Amino acid sequence: MAKKIIVIIFSVLIFNACSVYSSYYSYYPVEEIKTLAIKGTIKNGDSKNSPLSSISVEDKRNLNGKKHKLILLNNSIKLVKDGKEYIIPYSKSQNDDDEYLYIDILKNGVNITDDEFVVYLGKIELDTGEIIKLPPLRLKKYVYITKGSILNTINPNGKFNQYYNTVEEYKKNGWKEEWINFIYL
Repeated sequence: MAKKIIVIIFSVLIFNACSVYSSYYSYYPVEEIKTLAIKGTIKNGDSKNSPLSSISVEDKRNLNGKKHKLILLNNSIKLVKDGKEYIIPYSKSQNDDDEYLYIDILKNGVNITDDEFVVYLGKIELDTGEIIKLPPLRLKKYVYITKGSILNTINPNGKFNQYYNTVEEYKKNGWKEEWINFIYL
């Protein structure tokens, strides 16, 4: 009986010591645009050195279930990284949805892996006819990290720690307890 208890205790300690760690990187504007959701997607989201793949723009009203169309009125997008300008041609393909704008960056030979850059999207027309003239948007790289033990994945009520902030802030301060939220799966 004592052997079983010792085996159980050591098993719990070993499983609790092993951890599950995942991270996901993406870009978001520093200044939020009230009516639009803008996101920069990285080619390999779990690698901090992976290049920017695309920028997507969506009407925030899409969250209510009804899809709202967008039209980018410019035929090119300008990116500025380290003082160097890149012009990305834009034309909507027939396969694209009208519910969001998808700008393929990597396909056009631009390789952005920095923590921040500036994008000039220009004017966007909503399906209401309203035209939004976007200012230059400074996009920063954000990281979303989830940590937990192997026992947390087995236990349906297990707790996972989360971190979400800019990569710059993470490099500067690391994982701070006040940024940790507990999630119950």
